[in-house]
Order: sequence, then C-alpha cells, then structure tokens
Amino acid sequence: MLLLLAVLGCKKDNNIAAYIYADADVYVACRSFNGTKDVAKVLKNGTVIFSTDGKNNASANAVFVTPLGDIYTAGYESNGSHIVAKVWKNGQPYFQTNGQNDAKIKSVYVTSSGDVYIAGYENNGTYNVAKIWKNGQLYFQTNGLSSATVNSIYVSTTGNVYAAGESGAGGYYHATIWKNGQPIFQANSANHSYATSIMVTASEDVYTGGYEQSGNYNLVNVWKNSQIYFQTTQQDDAVANGLAISSTGDIYLSGRKIAPDDDIAKVWKNGTVIFSTDGKQNSGAMSVVTSGTDVYFAGYEGPNAKLWRNGKGITVAVGVAFSVFVVPH
Repeated sequence: MLLLLAVLGCKKDNNIAAYIYADADVYVACRSFNGTKDVAKVLKNGTVIFSTDGKNNASANAVFVTPLGDIYTAGYESNGSHIVAKVWKNGQPYFQTNGQNDAKIKSVYVTSSGDVYIAGYENNGTYNVAKIWKNGQLYFQTNGLSSATVNSIYVSTTGNVYAAGESGAGGYYHATIWKNGQPIFQANSANHSYATSIMVTASEDVYTGGYEQSGNYNLVNVWKNSQIYFQTTQQDDAVANGLAISSTGDIYLSGRKIAPDDDIAKVWKNGTVIFSTDGKQNSGAMSVVTSGTDVYFAGYEGPNAKLWRNGKGITVAVGVAFSVFVVPH
C-alpha cells in the first residue's frame, strides 16, 4: 500500500510539473541547501542549469533572461570572511564586489539595448550603502551616513531607471523610490516601511509593492506614483515581496501572512487574496510574474523551494526560491 501511494504521488507531481512547464520556459533562482552549505542555483523547467560549487554559502536572489537567451543570475557568495555580491552570465562570472565588505545583489534588469543594471547594497563598515551598477560600473549609491538598500530595479521603455528599497532616517527604515539615482519618494510613516518590488507601465506609471509596520502589525502596500493605491488591514498582518502587472493592468503581489505558528504564503490580485497555502508548514511567496492569463509565483513551503502556476505547485529544490522568470514559447 505504501509503495502504491508513493507511485501515485509521483505521478501526480509529474502531472503538475507537465502543467507548470507547458507553454513556456520557466526559470527559478534559489538558495538550496546541499546538506552542509547553501548553494546558489537556477533551474529551467525543473532542471538545474547553474549551481555554485557548494564550498561556500551562496544564494541566487534574482534571474533575468534576455530575448537572445542570455541568463543573468544575481546574488552573493561567501569568500570565507565576507559576503561577496555576484552576478553570473550564462553560468560564468560577470561581476563581483571586491570582498572587503559584505554585499549582496538583490535585483537585475537587462534593457532591450543590452545594458545590464544590478542593484543591492554594500556595507561600508558601519552602514549598508544602497548601490546600482550599470554594465559593471557604479551608477548610483547612497551617502553611507545611514543604512539603505535597493531591493528591486526596473528600466522603463523611455530609459528611466527606477529602484525601490528602503533608507534609514530618524531611527526608522522608510520605503524609498529612486529615479535615475535621485530619490523621488520616501514614505513618511512614523513606523518602519519597506519597498520590495517595482514595475513601470508603458505610460510611466510607477507601481511599488512593499509593507509598513502599524503598531504590532504589518500592512501590505502598493504605491502608484508615490500614493497608496491599496493597503491591507491589520487583520491580515502580512508582508509583500514581489509585484507583477498583467497585460490587462491587474496588480499581483506575492508575500506571506504572519501567523503565530507557521506563516502562510499568499498572492493578492488588486488587493484581494487569490491564493493561500494551507498553513500546515511555514511558507512564503517571494516572486510573482504574469504571462498572458497565467500567474507564476515562487517561494517556499516547509524546507522546500516551491514553484506555482495558477495555484498548482511543485517542489523544485530544498531551500527557498527567490525569483521566477517566464519566457513564453
């Protein structure tokens, strides 16, 4: 009986995988545990196409695939003393910091003209300094007098470079948006707030996902052009990680509801929850993208990195999936 159940379970997983990987190439960036170390890993349609060697802790935080098929993986790898921000192109080293201070890459974006923007932070010995590099050269950084980081970067069709993150002021972190290296928005809440993801429409409307503390709770926010577009209530007590805008203009957020025992992965559409895990294991949705009418999101459930398409999910690795990128066939 146990053998029969195992076979049936395997068949079910294979059927879900066939559904998830139909119609598109699906790339997932992970931090995967090999039993000793965390390994940076990228999978294409469930098959590992890039992995660090496992000698030092590493993570793949973002993946971007160009129309030419070049695959950029962004994250970090320890050198034994410090965390080194790294980007790999088609599995080969493309960029890294000098390793003298801790640094991480959180986001990568490649324009249609081939310019590569990478974003994250580098510690200056006291504070984290938000940074953006363009084609391997420093493009922007904060002043280093207080902590800041860039969590997400997006380049509009007009060439404007938008970045979302947080910057410290008055003992608090404030959700912050930069445009071409200049701050254009900083949340003025008297509580901590964080901008975790950003997208820009063809008409240059800027949508930013994130969350802010409100007393003992966290409220999920979407800002449109620096104004609150929608916000969850205290009853939700949730954080948002990823944001996507569909071709029809629907706004999707991925994140998690904070629960007393195990957090619950959630996806919102225009402010309404459309997906939740069952709460039996700690879970979260880290990234979301749309392709036609399909919604893909990636994250974790229990010890496993997970990938979902329209709510149907499979395990892709042991660890956490931070980013998903979809190339339709």
